[in-house]
Amino acid sequence: MSTYVGKMKDVLVSFNNTALDIRKKMQNAHAQYKEDIAAAEENKLRGQLKQAAESARDQIAAILQQAITAAKKWAAPDGAKIDAADLELLRGDFNLSAEDLHGLLVKHQQNGVMVNAIAKYAKEHSITTGYVPNVEDKVSAYEAFANGANNMISNISGNLGYSTDSDTLALWGQSGNMSQRLELAIFGIKEQSAAETPKAVFDFGFKPLEGR
Repeated sequence: MSTYVGKMKDVLVSFNNTALDIRKKMQNAHAQYKEDIAAAEENKLRGQLKQAAESARDQIAAILQQAITAAKKWAAPDGAKIDAADLELLRGDFNLSAEDLHGLLVKHQQNGVMVNAIAKYAKEHSITTGYVPNVEDKVSAYEAFANGANNMISNISGNLGYSTDSDTLALWGQSGNMSQRLELAIFGIKEQSAAETPKAVFDFGFKPLEGR
């Protein structure tokens, strides 16, 4: 999982735990106190939940900015990122195949300078390499996850938490809502044939708790 998507998930899991704790306190208040006192306690707890939600949104916004900064740094020109040996392959007369270029993309996908050089060679030689990471897709993907996270904060608030019985729980939506291109931009391309379309697979799921 992407570092920044993982951080967003951590924020959501923490907020979800807070919501579950508040749910339990509300249930206890209604079980122990008279109706008017329980209602007052619930209002206080809902205020705490609102503050926790605002804090979670602030954290998501900060993580998004970190991710965007990292994506731009990935793409920024930097001579230190140049792999001289592989760059020589791209400059020489080696008749590189689509599979060769795809392998180089997998190898260098964390290096925007080399990715750009490989993409340039592919374009100049009319070679289809499969997905090529770029900064625009990375930023769009992180923005999509941040938007989903904020929507999920609203859902958690309204439902007073969700059960978390799965290690793959990501809490904010369906992978189908994001294009495959954006998935690959931040989850990585795979060591498959350039003729194949690699798929970044991740299971997002949650289920509501019964009752309130």
